[in-house]
Amino acid sequence: MDRVTFRKDDVFSVVGTGVIGMLFIQLIKLSDGRVVAIELDNDRLSMARFLGADYTINPSNQNVAQEIKDITDIGVDIAILTVTNKYTLGEALNYLRDGGTINIFGVSGKESKIKVDFEKVYKRELAIKSSYSATPETLKRAYDIISSKKINLSPLISEVMPLSDFKKGLDLMLQRKIYKAVFKL
Repeated sequence: MDRVTFRKDDVFSVVGTGVIGMLFIQLIKLSDGRVVAIELDNDRLSMARFLGADYTINPSNQNVAQEIKDITDIGVDIAILTVTNKYTLGEALNYLRDGGTINIFGVSGKESKIKVDFEKVYKRELAIKSSYSATPETLKRAYDIISSKKINLSPLISEVMPLSDFKKGLDLMLQRKIYKAVFKL
């Protein structure tokens, strides 16, 4: 969140509602922002709404740009991409308001080279930023937020398993059947 400048009541889209997306949703709500969660999985959209998303959109059966226009009239102020590929970046450029910001927080190794319509970026004065690593100060703030229980991590820990079940837990996460597993020694 440090890489983007925002105001109270800004509208954010969070693309991808895995653990990182769910954490972003909760952080945005702590800052009095409004959140549109965008995800292909309806169960994850339900969890996003439970954790604070004001609106949810499933691109497999909804027109993302039109839905956002219906919600905001002008587009979102900030698009956070926890999943970045040619589709999610291209769509974000379409539903971002003029002068808005895209924050690339996750990138697919398979699709790390993406064509961007820079004429659209230029004429609409859009900003594209990325977030890769946290500073010690950011980690301290994250620790403080988590330890003060300002965000709810419980629904994101789907399984508590013995360490001997590590492969099983990893497979469940890779198959998107659970969010995260905690392994006991």
